[in-house]
Amino acid sequence: MIIPPQTPLKSPPKFIVFEGVNGAGKSTLITRITDHLTAQSKPFVSTREPGSTSLGKVIRPIILEAAKNSICPLSEVFLFAADRAQHVERVIKPALAKGEVVLSDRYFYSTIAFQGYGRGLDKKMIVDVNEIAVANVYPDLVVLLDLDPAIGLKRIEDSRISPAATAQFGKDTTTRSPDAFEDENLDVQTQIRNGFLEIAKTRPEPFLVIDATLHPQAIFNQVREVIECA
Repeated sequence: MIIPPQTPLKSPPKFIVFEGVNGAGKSTLITRITDHLTAQSKPFVSTREPGSTSLGKVIRPIILEAAKNSICPLSEVFLFAADRAQHVERVIKPALAKGEVVLSDRYFYSTIAFQGYGRGLDKKMIVDVNEIAVANVYPDLVVLLDLDPAIGLKRIEDSRISPAATAQFGKDTTTRSPDAFEDENLDVQTQIRNGFLEIAKTRPEPFLVIDATLHPQAIFNQVREVIECA
């Protein structure tokens, strides 16, 4: 369910997920929001998928650093789901129980987009697996940074050689090769982008879709308006 900018939510969002193609600027946006929450003395947890638990730290390099096509798409689904189940039980649920705001860089929508739309797996199967993994823990708001994947891949490439680009878009890639998903061709990346937009239209959770070509401060301002007008 896509909501217009400045749409009041029923209550201040406690669990916020950030999604988008690679290079959309999620890290930069999350950093700005964490700075904002810190300034307001609001307790929060900033987390990510995969890799925010002890189990996740083992799973993350298996998925992201594997040689291209060495892990079959169905195995990717189950690896992400295993990471996600642990993430929900060990990080998200405890933080919410303590009244903390949870900011998650990716959630199960990424698996639907990447493995469903990008890899061509059955989307209903992916949703069914992930409904088990998330144990009925759904975000109050999903922020989708929408970007032409060609621009996102160019940002990632530029950040490997430009400290200024790294500073602006928040992802230091200067010391590593493209991960298994950044290395996909543009057609697949476009399918993933279209998948995210379709998910935003069809899922019941509120999605705030933002043009990721805007200046990072303008993007932050849009998110802050929605969070604070609740």
